[in-house]
Amino acid sequence: MNLIPYRKRRNISSLSPLSLIEDLQADLDSFFGNSLVSYLPSNQGALTSNWLPSTDIHDLGNQLVVKTDLPGIDKKDLDVSVEGNTLFIRGEKKHEEATKDFGHIRSERFFGSFERALPLTEDIDASKIDASYKDGVLTVTVPRKEEAQQKQIKVNIK
Repeated sequence: MNLIPYRKRRNISSLSPLSLIEDLQADLDSFFGNSLVSYLPSNQGALTSNWLPSTDIHDLGNQLVVKTDLPGIDKKDLDVSVEGNTLFIRGEKKHEEATKDFGHIRSERFFGSFERALPLTEDIDASKIDASYKDGVLTVTVPRKEEAQQKQIKVNIK
């Protein structure tokens, strides 16, 4: 179950019909985006959460740096590959079994398989891609081809 942030409601007498419709649309987007698609039954009959790890992509000019948060995932459960111009990050976060002495009161942590497909530009050098994994953060460095890197040309001013 995802928590929906509290949003203070405005005084109804001061609202226009358009703002009421916008509030309703925001509530519906939040409900359908977070509640209906976030759980799928797994093969064990338990509920598994469908999730995508948070990812940042930085353009450093001569390379792209992709950082993905993957806390609690073992390095051996990760797979990074490039197919065409798409970077794939796949993995699985294993579900921890509840202890026999205690039951679950609340479980909000995500687990299960995931796959991120990140489109890349045509100018990447797929043969030189490098990945490292430290402290739950996967860092993938995607260099650009030498001829594709922007070169600075000095222009003389007359």
